[in-house]
Amino acid sequence: MLSSKLALFLGASAIVAAGITPVLQTTLQPAPRPPVIVQHPAPSHIPSAIAAVQLTDRAAPQSDPVNSEAQSGDILVNQHGFILNGPKRGVLVRSDSSTVIWRLRDAANSILLSGRTTNFGFDALSGQSLHHIDFSPFNVAGEGYRLQVGSKFSEPFSISERPYEQLAKDSLSYYYLSRAAEPVIEAYAPAATPPLTRAAGHVNETVSCFTGDDDRGTNWPSCGYSRDVSGGWYDAGDYGKYTVSNGITSWSLLSIAERRKQAFNQCAVTYHDGQMLMPENQNGVNDLLDEARRGIEQMLKMQITDTTPVAVTLGDQPGLGALNITQINAAGLVHHKVHGQYWPPDLLAPADDNIPRALYPPSTQATLHLAAVGAKCARHYQADDPDFAAQCLTAAQTAYSAAKAVPNAYAHGNFAGGGGVTDGFAGDEFAWAATELFLTTGEAQYQADIQTYQGDSYNTSGQGDMYWGDMQNFGMLALVRASLKRSDTSYTDAEVKARRDVLILADAYHGQSANTGYGIPRDVPELYWGSNAAMLYRAMVLAHAYEISGETKYYDSVVDVMDYLLGRNPLSQSYIAGYGEQAMERPHHRFWANVRDGSFPKPPAGAMAGGPNNTAMIDPIAQQLEGNCTGLTCYTDHEDAYSLNEVSIIWNGALVWVSNWLDAQSSLCLFDILEPELEPLDLP
Repeated sequence: MLSSKLALFLGASAIVAAGITPVLQTTLQPAPRPPVIVQHPAPSHIPSAIAAVQLTDRAAPQSDPVNSEAQSGDILVNQHGFILNGPKRGVLVRSDSSTVIWRLRDAANSILLSGRTTNFGFDALSGQSLHHIDFSPFNVAGEGYRLQVGSKFSEPFSISERPYEQLAKDSLSYYYLSRAAEPVIEAYAPAATPPLTRAAGHVNETVSCFTGDDDRGTNWPSCGYSRDVSGGWYDAGDYGKYTVSNGITSWSLLSIAERRKQAFNQCAVTYHDGQMLMPENQNGVNDLLDEARRGIEQMLKMQITDTTPVAVTLGDQPGLGALNITQINAAGLVHHKVHGQYWPPDLLAPADDNIPRALYPPSTQATLHLAAVGAKCARHYQADDPDFAAQCLTAAQTAYSAAKAVPNAYAHGNFAGGGGVTDGFAGDEFAWAATELFLTTGEAQYQADIQTYQGDSYNTSGQGDMYWGDMQNFGMLALVRASLKRSDTSYTDAEVKARRDVLILADAYHGQSANTGYGIPRDVPELYWGSNAAMLYRAMVLAHAYEISGETKYYDSVVDVMDYLLGRNPLSQSYIAGYGEQAMERPHHRFWANVRDGSFPKPPAGAMAGGPNNTAMIDPIAQQLEGNCTGLTCYTDHEDAYSLNEVSIIWNGALVWVSNWLDAQSSLCLFDILEPELEPLDLP
């Protein structure tokens, strides 16, 4: 994983009771998160090791970057399709403020509707002057529609009742195609030429801790044990596996399960057993839960059970030079990541990757990701597999206690072969994990910890991004979802606060959508690695606000985000493979690398690129764009542009969530029955 490294509570006695003895550091309890605006990490947050290795060890780009910025007169639209009774908007690049006539034409070139553009003016996010076209009143299903202004036409698009039905499936199929230790076989792979099938990679992955010198000159001692950490998903196209990436992804998939609906006749994609192409699709368990389990099981394997000393870095240690390491009994903590000890070359199938792999030191943040996801797992698998649910809950409580005992074991970007996934603050993860544990157990100690670590409000400023390094607002969404399942309004104090703050934050995002040229919930030109996923997380907030209030402005803003991702942007670029006339087709990936070698497959439909990034343009392609692009135009579809065009389990988890949610809003879905009610478990 490259880009997805930036983009993004029980007491200790419980561990002892489980046979695990933690090191106690009671003087290092994390302070409550201050009520300040939380910004996404600055570009310097990217480990220097990534830049150094990638810029010196990689071959020169095979072709020049193409940045197809829209020109005057171009019309930008969602190239995939609009919802029949939803908002339908296009954008015209035009510097003249005088309005002009637009026409909607069908595939036979007949004029169906016309009107005048609305002048928006200069858009700081793109550096363009824009007009808006609103053809929302047109509600006739069909294909091959185009907008026309003067002699120019938009890309063709469709209008249908459920344009996101297939995307909700394709974006989830990404995970089967990215499984580690499992082959991709023809029976479950989407049809493609060349085929997406491949042999299993990294089977029986039993590895020990990294030993030797890291990139900062720190000498790491052996931990004295090995762990089988096989399975799960490859985080991206370089075959690393990262606990925090896995955590936010598994949480997103389980969050979909919390609102899935029972289908009668036609209704939203529910991922019921047999609906997805996957080996488990006839086992009597919801296919979404089957897929999420792949990630959860791998996270469980990353939890330390040994009591032998393990080296960690305590506290944030910025700067250069060797890190200060401390050897502790890390039982209950979770290893931060596992990957090769140097970067794999291009054009490499997983089964051909023979680079030595290692476990990298545990971190408090990775431990809290397991605590949160394990608690959520316990609720969702209780009905189908109570033993697995119990395993998840035990691991979650053990992890939470271990994190409280070692609250400042932080990861640093100091190892070759993988991203650093660095994060120098754990209060947000504590609040998130406490929330999920409270929702599962109903125990007062977790309820109190929500307040301790979260404070009186969530980040409602509309600034800063939700990502694996800032998890506080994911706890807010979990509480809102819990409140939405109630048949009355007897909300807990935490739920009241979460519902209030979701609406405040959604208003901020909606205001940004209304005041930006391309209608997206963002008002600053700085875009980070994985900006497309950040847009989708904002759409998740807006979706929850719509469910609370029923106000269509929030729904419209969710649609705006998908319109942006599917082509209504200043590059007329669909960032989702297989969707739109100008869809992403050259991701940074070792196996989905057809552009490098025709015998390798193309990216599967439903895989999403990280997107524009103008704050950490560290790859050789992005560096050619630096200084020649503005905000949303800082992107190109190129296989060597790993800071712009990487794919990741994180990105796709957010895409599955939003595309599934939009499909569920179809008027064909007449029933709204949650299955089952996920009340706190009745624990012994």
